[in-house]
Amino acid sequence: GIALSLPGASYLIALDILHKQDLPVVPTVLCVIAFCLIQLVLLELPVLGFVVAREQTVASVERFRSWVGRDARVIATRAAFIIGVLL
Repeated sequence: GIALSLPGASYLIALDILHKQDLPVVPTVLCVIAFCLIQLVLLELPVLGFVVAREQTVASVERFRSWVGRDARVIATRAAFIIGVLL
């Protein structure tokens, strides 16, 4: 329901970073539109994959899930390291 319509943390962080850039209105609007389109593509591509090539998409998702399940500790460690470096 309502939780799905709330903006995510990455969107709010991006808006904060964009606000701190103090750009003119047109570049700011274009940046917000670009960010929203990128987020939309990341959400809609898997759905489109199910419509266009269901079996291949299911196989790809299963391979990804297996990889995450097998290497979750390594993935989490690397992600934490990268986030720590960025912060």
